[in-house]
Amino acid sequence: MAHPTPTPKDAHATEVHVEHIWSWAPIVIALAVPFLYLALLWPKYMIPIGVVIMFVGLGRWIQEDMRRFKRGAFLVPSHGGQPGPLMGTILFIGTEVLIFGGIFAVWFVGKFHAASQGRVWGPGEHAELPILATAINTAVLVASGGTLHWGFLRLRKGDMKGFRIGLVLTLILGAAFLVQQVREYLNLIGEGLTIKGSEEHGIFGSAFYMLTGTHGLHVAGGLFVLLIVFVRALKNTQSKDHHILLESAAIYWHFVDVVWLFLFVVVYLGWL
Repeated sequence: MAHPTPTPKDAHATEVHVEHIWSWAPIVIALAVPFLYLALLWPKYMIPIGVVIMFVGLGRWIQEDMRRFKRGAFLVPSHGGQPGPLMGTILFIGTEVLIFGGIFAVWFVGKFHAASQGRVWGPGEHAELPILATAINTAVLVASGGTLHWGFLRLRKGDMKGFRIGLVLTLILGAAFLVQQVREYLNLIGEGLTIKGSEEHGIFGSAFYMLTGTHGLHVAGGLFVLLIVFVRALKNTQSKDHHILLESAAIYWHFVDVVWLFLFVVVYLGWL
């Protein structure tokens, strides 16, 4: 089947895409990553630096996309006429799968190495992972995915009030999840679960904080994007016919939910 001839709107979209190629935002985001991983060693200094750099890059990237969406939705000629930004989100999630796959590999290697030496793979005798509290927190995060989907469905029906309510509930639940995770970190560090302990518990702590911390950063990034969506909702720039930004954010948020469910089963319940 022949591809449709690009319309003037398609041509304009290509012009905006070229502007994105020369963006400095991806470089800044990439520079933030080393600081965030160095936070495993020097959290007091590296976390603020990494977070600031990350949000500067994300803010610039979203600002560029906001200009694109403000000029109108567009379709990039492709197989099936898939919306360009939506396809970009799917490809981005593909890279995220590789990142989390690598970190989970570190977890499993550490666990099998400990078992081969007859050591217990865990936080130590003085610390204990809060399984019940984390199970409740898991339900909170999953519920946030449900409220986001409900808000999206309300938008598809033209119910802007319901759409805004769904977004607010999602933001509240997502923020509550992060707050609980911070409280958990403070308790575990107070109980002695760090990355500087003995070989037996230091490796566990490193893998634990790397997994849960990377996921927490993704939740924070998702909340930032959803906050942008909410601001746009207040300005009525989202509608039942134009919601690519929301749809991309929802796909990303559901991915974060799925990753946490797997993480909860592997790390907290130890089923694998």
